Amino acid sequence: MRRLLIILFTWIVAYSVLAGNLDTTFMAYPTLVKYDKNQLYYARESESFLHFLNKLNSIKNGDTGVLSIIHIGGSHIQADIYSDQLRHRFFSFIHNKPVSRGLVFPYRLARTNAPVNYTFVGNKSRWKGFRSSLIKDSSKWGITGITCELTDNHDTLFFSPSSKESLNDTTYCFDKVRVFYKASSPETRLTLFSGNQHATPASYDSLSLSQVFRFSEPVKSLYISLQQNLEKGYQVQEGGYDSISPNAEEVTGVDSLLPGMDTLTPHLTGDGLLLMGVEIINSKGQLVYHSIGVNGASFATYKRCEYFYPQLKKLTVDLAIISIGTNDAYTNNFDTVAFRKRYEAMIETMLQLNKEVAIVLTVPNDCYYKKRRPNKNTRLQQAIIHGLGRKYKMPVWDLYGIMGGLGSSGKWHRNKLMSRDRVHFTRKGYDLIGDLFWQAFVEAITDNNSKTIQPIQKGEPK
Repeated sequence: MRRLLIILFTWIVAYSVLAGNLDTTFMAYPTLVKYDKNQLYYARESESFLHFLNKLNSIKNGDTGVLSIIHIGGSHIQADIYSDQLRHRFFSFIHNKPVSRGLVFPYRLARTNAPVNYTFVGNKSRWKGFRSSLIKDSSKWGITGITCELTDNHDTLFFSPSSKESLNDTTYCFDKVRVFYKASSPETRLTLFSGNQHATPASYDSLSLSQVFRFSEPVKSLYISLQQNLEKGYQVQEGGYDSISPNAEEVTGVDSLLPGMDTLTPHLTGDGLLLMGVEIINSKGQLVYHSIGVNGASFATYKRCEYFYPQLKKLTVDLAIISIGTNDAYTNNFDTVAFRKRYEAMIETMLQLNKEVAIVLTVPNDCYYKKRRPNKNTRLQQAIIHGLGRKYKMPVWDLYGIMGGLGSSGKWHRNKLMSRDRVHFTRKGYDLIGDLFWQAFVEAITDNNSKTIQPIQKGEPK
């Protein structure tokens, strides 16, 4: 008890300096949340992570430099609720210096749920969506794990980085856009404009299937005009729509493991332009937080994405947060060897792209299997992920342990923090885990900044 009080006191002091506008609801569940487990295990042993924290502090203190963060996962990240909360915590930490919005995608065109914190729309009848997490879908995929195919000769997309509630917000003004796409023919044309300003295109990069467009002055919104020449356009039938509504009390989605998915060979099902994602960039921005999520995603999902790593390289990542695993374990036949192998393969590939990249591993939340029983596979994942953290000297954030371990999702549901499926969280629950994750970062920052303070020792999960 005394140790817990010391930890809480340390947090309160640290947050009064570092967190500023931190929501105090994180302290409202002393019997539900295992606060003593809310830490980044092995952070002190990770040279790359400590280097990231030092660079983050340097930017906060006025130095030049740019940091790029990616957060990869499934439906929790596609909804971009708690990841967006982390995004704003990081931005606030550097005292609101210039930032970039980062990766976005027109999810509605793919007939799946979209984040509510930005607008990205077009004529849905002219597009067909392919998700790498669905075994019935076949396409070319890249950094977002979702591809939209233009099935008509033209469309114009509209993007605004602000939500409807904050249309005058200038936080995400931008002057550069990178579009990840595969053209249907050499005659395919993309034109980007905002008001009377037209962006100047750079050469198309055929290795990453991307093209950069630059505006002479910062803009607040964007139109993307796409032109191609199909012999015959075709219409897409409405339907097949899955939804996460963060405005509702319960946040639900579609998550399912697709066994053997990574043995499939992706192929193009149509002949139209393939849109794989858009990166919104402020050339003066010093921090960007990309969220990459696909409903139902597993490690096998991202292995299907042929252009994932070539496009990831374009993001020049300094910190990668891996929040994959719920769908890998959502099965009666969980293969621990295969899971470890796939997890390790992603780590190794990221290190090959950039040996200096810091990587934070996260243990999935406790959940129920098909609403019937707690999923014991998550406990096996917990041991594997901690083992990888020790092996590679990478920080681990253990949400499973923080929640209370096996069966704790039932308690979180009774406290209206999780939905009926005991897999996804309510808006209130996502806000809580966003604050908890940020707390763990703040403690690591505080510890790194205060080497003379006697560290509080915490045990590893048993």
